[in-house]
Amino acid sequence: MRGIVLSEINDKKLLEKIVKREVYGSNDSKIGSIWKIYIAKKTKQPLKVVIRRVDGELLEVTPDKLRIVGKKIVLVDYVHEGAVATLERLWEIAEELRRLKNDLLVLGERHLVSKEISYEEYMEERKRLERKRLLLKLEAYTLLDTLNYLVQREGVHISRDDEKKLLYVLDVLKSSFPVIPLEKLKYIFNTSV
Repeated sequence: MRGIVLSEINDKKLLEKIVKREVYGSNDSKIGSIWKIYIAKKTKQPLKVVIRRVDGELLEVTPDKLRIVGKKIVLVDYVHEGAVATLERLWEIAEELRRLKNDLLVLGERHLVSKEISYEEYMEERKRLERKRLLLKLEAYTLLDTLNYLVQREGVHISRDDEKKLLYVLDVLKSSFPVIPLEKLKYIFNTSV
């Protein structure tokens, strides 16, 4: 989520215009409206923001937890933001694993079918790609553990779109190109090296 963090604003008139504006959560649900902003006299930066919640209760937050995104003011939930960032990295890993799968197939074809590269070049490149694939899968499993913790223990809710992304990532991880020994590849392509 991009935008301007409220703590970065040092214009008293601009901060006063924000009072009474609605505040939303990370999931676009209305939390309430800004009731009061305490501003430092010297720096003109906000010190504390009071939000009148939808239920009428007052909620005090530090200005670094409020972000202006477009025409909306959003109360940033750093745990939720962490979950979204984790999911985005998992998506990147899944895409990279798909590319590696294709690279391994092309590499096998270059060695076994078209004989463009030698056995030594093939093995060296295959080891490099397999190592990269393994490191990406280890990172993905670590991130999945983190995401699981955030959902199970911290009560983070993910959107339908994020849920679809997660299912895609899990599918890619599950079906990530298995390691096939060279002997089996030779048998499959019925060639000799």
